Amino acid sequence: MRILYFGYPSGSGKAPHQEMAAIYLARKGYSVDHISWGGNVEDHSMEIDNLNYLPQPKKGVMSAVRLLLHLVRLVGLGRTYDVIYVQGAQQTPFLFWLPLIKRKIRIIYHTQDYLEPGRYRFYERFERRLARQAHYVISNEVNRARFMKSHYGLPHMPVVIRTALPEWWPIPKRSDEFRADILRQSGVADPKKAVMIVSGGPYRDDRMSSQLVEAFARLPDHFVLVFNGPAMAPGRECRAACVKKMEELGISTRIVFLGGLTFEELLSLYGIGEIGVLLYPNEGIGHFYQCPGRLSEYLRSGLSLITSNFPGLELLTLKYKLGAVCDPEAPESIASALVEVAETAKKRRSGILEVAEQVFVYEQGCSILDSILEGSYEYS
Repeated sequence: MRILYFGYPSGSGKAPHQEMAAIYLARKGYSVDHISWGGNVEDHSMEIDNLNYLPQPKKGVMSAVRLLLHLVRLVGLGRTYDVIYVQGAQQTPFLFWLPLIKRKIRIIYHTQDYLEPGRYRFYERFERRLARQAHYVISNEVNRARFMKSHYGLPHMPVVIRTALPEWWPIPKRSDEFRADILRQSGVADPKKAVMIVSGGPYRDDRMSSQLVEAFARLPDHFVLVFNGPAMAPGRECRAACVKKMEELGISTRIVFLGGLTFEELLSLYGIGEIGVLLYPNEGIGHFYQCPGRLSEYLRSGLSLITSNFPGLELLTLKYKLGAVCDPEAPESIASALVEVAETAKKRRSGILEVAEQVFVYEQGCSILDSILEGSYEYS
């Protein structure tokens, strides 16, 4: 069986979640051609048998036209694929013609970033068309999937596969040297008592960073907060916004802003912390019903969590005793959750790792892909 996987550019320094289905299917023995608009073949440090990376140049409007014609020649007029697997709404405009192909070909559409009506009208139009014509639609969160079915008028509820790292993914060992370096940068008074809070991303409004820093200002001085962001602009803008907020609150130390970490380095950062932050605004379907890749990354690194008190995240956090929930708009609520989690985070590391490996791994949901490829999956 030959599969054309058309998705986002990937690379050794990026999170692998958008290409995880391609990796899984190739490791199962299927022949997978991974096409993306942008990226470089040399940037893939993980060599996987049967997975052939074919990134297409991305430079200006004409490169989009050339990609469109390339796909028409490859799929519409050229060699036959058994399955066309489309990952993400930004790919759908290039394949608006795909449902017109009359020969036997299976179409799978997979989104991990479905938001809500009216957010991105251009992509929404093409996504709706492809999702309606696809043989299978896959989402990463059950509430998003249910809303998507109603919004697009789909004949069936999308299949749900949680965004997560697979069990075999290499997780870096905890580095005491790395932790000591971060604590030196933070200026924390007593490194032995330090509780490290990790926000796995840049300082951003849609990650409630301002509220998080306000909450941090209320905490005892053995707490440390670490942000990660891009090495270049907008990394400088993120750092500047964070520094400005610190000055407003009278904080001069204990917040560290890193930039330009690869995915492996990011996992190393998670591995030396105690608490992972998953805060989102109450704005739209996508933010309210989250299943972020960082959830799996944090847990596989042994971090306890604080999360927004939205139904999906709250249920997972409380059901599996992963940490505490809070009102993401209220700094006092965030601070209270941080203090609560800090009391047990170091003792809970081994328990968190055990739950993560049993529940929050890609293998827990991806067996559905086997049924889909074998043609035995039936919508409930």
